[in-house]
Amino acid sequence: MRISESRADRKPETATFDAREARRRFTEILDAAETKGGACIIRRAGHEVAAVVPVERFRQWEHQRQELFGLIDRVRRRTKRVPEKLLQAAIKDAVKEVRSRRRKRP
Repeated sequence: MRISESRADRKPETATFDAREARRRFTEILDAAETKGGACIIRRAGHEVAAVVPVERFRQWEHQRQELFGLIDRVRRRTKRVPEKLLQAAIKDAVKEVRSRRRKRP
């Protein structure tokens, strides 16, 4: 498989390699991640086991993860005295409302 840009939207596509091929083409995979923003999935014995992504994308994911867990921690601190059943009911209602709004979008 060739690591290249998609013609449709000019975004890098995700290439997939088996482990042996990835080992052989490792420099090319790294170059594609660095210069084109391309990602690569590595498979071993038919199973996806790793991904090579540009470091900027990885750092962005780390930042988003830290923000999410920070938000979860704040919610836990603010709701520690609220009964579990009440929280579960509120969460269920909120999810239902969001899904309802999504269905109504054009």
